[in-house]
Amino acid sequence: MKPIRITAQEPPEDVKTLAQWLEWREAENRRMFAALDTALHEMAEGFTAQLERDANGHSQH
Repeated sequence: MKPIRITAQEPPEDVKTLAQWLEWREAENRRMFAALDTALHEMAEGFTAQLERDANGHSQH
């Protein structure tokens, strides 16, 4: 299984006000949660596939 890497970003230099920062932070949170959601779905698919292989007697252990 490939490693999961989700990195936080620093706000761009043009973010000067609290309103700009809040807007940027909301977008950044959406980006990170989407990446995490994708990674979790990929992990679940991998686990499901392994369970199916194990159930069919094709375990690679």
